[in-house]
Amino acid sequence: MPTSSPATGDGAPPTSASSSSSIIFGSMSGSHVLKIVCYSHSKQSVVNGRSIKSCRFYVAGRNWHVQYNPNGWKSEDTDCISLYLVLDDNVAEAVKA
Repeated sequence: MPTSSPATGDGAPPTSASSSSSIIFGSMSGSHVLKIVCYSHSKQSVVNGRSIKSCRFYVAGRNWHVQYNPNGWKSEDTDCISLYLVLDDNVAEAVKA
């Protein structure tokens, strides 16, 4: 991208100048709070391998939802909960989360 040099007070370009630029590849961050109301009821009502989907939310330039499995996803996980962060956008490129 072309840039212009700052002019001196008389309109002439400066006799010496320096510049710098950066290209930064990194991660974006954000947050979302998931509150589980009536946890015991969800544990009794939703069987192993079944899930409850949170509302869609927007963080770090993408749409997401949380998949909540109150009795785990796999049969050996019935004593655990499972939470999955799910990308809720159609994208052509891979997204790291």
